[in-house]
Amino acid sequence: MAKKIFIGELSGITTVASLKQAFAVFGEIVDIGIDADGGRIEYATEAAGDLAVHEMNGATLDRAVIRVFADQAEAPEGPLGSKPDDERDDDDEG
Repeated sequence: MAKKIFIGELSGITTVASLKQAFAVFGEIVDIGIDADGGRIEYATEAAGDLAVHEMNGATLDRAVIRVFADQAEAPEGPLGSKPDDERDDDDEG
């Protein structure tokens, strides 16, 4: 059974090729892409996706620490590449 994973907080220099290179070691990738919300990868097997989540969550890719989720529902609200409001460096608090 296929497994989709979602990758957030990607570097602005991350490409589909560099994402594929980093994640291909975990198993056969059947679909991969990057959009405004972050990256998404579909593995041919559930085991490959689970291993990728376990090994890559918190890893550094293209000089950025990435967050990897097994299910989009586990990802924080908003774009996967953004931090929750309470983690942003805002000067609005006076």
